[in-house]
Amino acid sequence: MSGIQSPMQWDMLTQQEPSDADSDAVGRNLRVNQSRFAAHSAAQPGEGSQQASGISPNVSTARTDDELGSKLHRDQGKLVWAMFGSSWCHHCHELFPSVYEISKKFPKNDFVVAQMDYMDAAVQGIRYTPTFRLYRKGRRLDEFIGTDAQRVEDHVWLWSDSDAQH
Repeated sequence: MSGIQSPMQWDMLTQQEPSDADSDAVGRNLRVNQSRFAAHSAAQPGEGSQQASGISPNVSTARTDDELGSKLHRDQGKLVWAMFGSSWCHHCHELFPSVYEISKKFPKNDFVVAQMDYMDAAVQGIRYTPTFRLYRKGRRLDEFIGTDAQRVEDHVWLWSDSDAQH
């Protein structure tokens, strides 16, 4: 399983221009990833929830308070897991592939990778990264911190309506 190995890759995931993009290779890599996101969303016409910030049908990214807010209120019945991380958080980069695999096991849940570097209101009270918050109908139900993938999966399983695909 490949993981996000550098802040550069985290920025590419969230479609943010890297702050130290002084090499042509980094710029090319960023453009390739952005075009993949755009191609993925274009390949899914008719799905209004699948935007260029979509990684998979139930995993997306948010870079601002407004983007996160719209994702939290998009589907009133779904559980939405927000993983708050940052471009400088090595643990966030290492944990993302596991969160992505967990999202496949729980397709009735939505997962949002929230880059807290660009948020104000949504990140109030967050002291550590990664921090996970669970929402339903825009209301926060649970919060925990940590880098243990099994703990993340256990939390998702406990809150889910037995929708895991085994």
